[in-house]
Amino acid sequence: MERRLPLISVFTKTISTSAPFCGRALVPVKTRKVFTVWKCVNPKFSFYLNRLKKIKPDEEDEKYEYKLHYLYREFTVDLFKMKLDNDSNRICTFRFKKYDANIMGRVLTLHVNLQLSLRKTSQALQDLYGFRVSLSR
Repeated sequence: MERRLPLISVFTKTISTSAPFCGRALVPVKTRKVFTVWKCVNPKFSFYLNRLKKIKPDEEDEKYEYKLHYLYREFTVDLFKMKLDNDSNRICTFRFKKYDANIMGRVLTLHVNLQLSLRKTSQALQDLYGFRVSLSR
């Protein structure tokens, strides 16, 4: 008798994002129209514990105001199908014909959230992730 494995169990595994330091799976916290915010809720996470130590004792009651846990923003919008207006006042242009949305998300995270310049964003991508991206003005 021939035994067959169900195909459903093979293809239903979802891709989970994990924290870079502790390796635990991230939990979705907010889902917006164009992105999802993932959070590491591990109480023994070194990133969390180091930031918790930096809070002054008189601010312990307001620690919810600080971003103590590791956060990751996953962009769900198709950035390549967006129509950009031809406004000449744009600060920079991103040309990502040969890159995927994951790399575009990393660029936006570094450029917008950390407020890095274009040159520093490109250098950070090369140092952190090992690929070179040309960002132009």
